[in-house]
Amino acid sequence: YTENVTLVFDADDAGRKAALRAGSVFLQAGLAIRVAILPHGADPDSMLRAPDGQARFREIIDQAQSLVSFQVDTIRNTPGWTGTEGELLHAARAVLDLIRHCPGAVQQSLMIKEAAGQLGLMPDVLQKELPRRHTAAPPAPTPADSRTDQDATSRELALIEHLVAAPELSQLTRQYLPPELIRNDHCRRIAELCDQAHATSRPLLELLTDLHNDDEPLMQFAAKMLAAPPKIKSEFATNEESVKNLILALRRDAALRRRNELQQILLSHQAQPGTMTEAELRTLQEEYAELSYDVARLKSWEQALAIM
Repeated sequence: YTENVTLVFDADDAGRKAALRAGSVFLQAGLAIRVAILPHGADPDSMLRAPDGQARFREIIDQAQSLVSFQVDTIRNTPGWTGTEGELLHAARAVLDLIRHCPGAVQQSLMIKEAAGQLGLMPDVLQKELPRRHTAAPPAPTPADSRTDQDATSRELALIEHLVAAPELSQLTRQYLPPELIRNDHCRRIAELCDQAHATSRPLLELLTDLHNDDEPLMQFAAKMLAAPPKIKSEFATNEESVKNLILALRRDAALRRRNELQQILLSHQAQPGTMTEAELRTLQEEYAELSYDVARLKSWEQALAIM
């Protein structure tokens, strides 16, 4: 609906930090960000209830700063700021860390030009420094069997897009989809955050911004999900029905994977008899038969409820 977003947070330190964290999320989605500064002690609710509140609030929105300008002002207003060389280096690094969230070169160039003017530097100096910020030490490796969003299945991605749009649907995944069946790490963590958002009545974006400094790849993945086209109802299926179908599909995929594993084990036993006891063989055969039954039941939500 728009490419421009204005953030409005309380004017205290916590509000300013929250604005910067949230701003980086929107930047990753390729949006232009401005920040409106409220008077100290005011919030949108109390201001709009005042007799002249709407006019005052509109004036504040019209005077909103760019995200870069807001960040530089926040740094300069830090108690003890004197503008020494070391402090300017710190400010430049902080601004570059923000700018590198931009996926577009044009937006990056505009932000660099503005930041250079704010800090009294030449734009080409900051531009040269930006790639160095990109090649900082990589994050710690994840476990060997961990998977990134690049190899997430389309079903997992579709499920997360639904949950991001409607976190209340996470009650279905909590009840009927064991977390380990979401094999993509990022998808699984976003599903857990959606469930947390629904359980605590906190906005999902608020929970995501709390993680900003801890998991940059997850934040980038979340930005993609937030920027995805909204999942809408159709004459064929509601959002809830779509989530149920995705749960069935993911459970069916897991059952088929396990059944294929058992099939290979049983075929190996046929080729080399004596590799397992009769009791072990019987247990695997029973599990194989049960999985075949489950796969058939997992095609209908009503039928699947008895086994989920």
